[in-house]
Amino acid sequence: MKNLKIVIIMPLFLVGFDLASQTEGRFSFDIEKEKAAIKETVNNETNCFWQADYDCWEKTWSHTQASSIIYRDGLYETHSWESLSENNKNMFKDWDKIEGKIAREDHDNFNYYFMGELNVVVWFDAFLYEVTGNCIYAKCSRVLEKQGDYWRIVFATGIVDPKKPCQR
Repeated sequence: MKNLKIVIIMPLFLVGFDLASQTEGRFSFDIEKEKAAIKETVNNETNCFWQADYDCWEKTWSHTQASSIIYRDGLYETHSWESLSENNKNMFKDWDKIEGKIAREDHDNFNYYFMGELNVVVWFDAFLYEVTGNCIYAKCSRVLEKQGDYWRIVFATGIVDPKKPCQR
């Protein structure tokens, strides 16, 4: 339960409780264009992951010491690009042996909180469809930073809620 509190509180801390000021006039960029690019990065990361395509997946991540992921459904927790990268390389090598694979993951209800023009926190609902047809609901977040023309993931969380119905 302690980790769950940290996972929920950390993105709120990063946002700086500046949620009310997310208006178009505050930024010098096209906010809708950036939201679309951020959503594309998040969706690409997910699709590449479930296809076990390391080269595709790693392009969606920032390769820094801060790069971290925490998933609270038994998958894994890493704290650095090196750890995350190594974990996924090994997992993708054994991909055919993994049970309970996800055939498709859909995202909905994106909420964006920009922290300046180069950083954003995104919360969204994830619907993970197993090859058996079973659907699993998760609440996810990502912290992304803009690197050149592209958004890259720095921090990711996912909390599976087995009690919440998987309905869209």
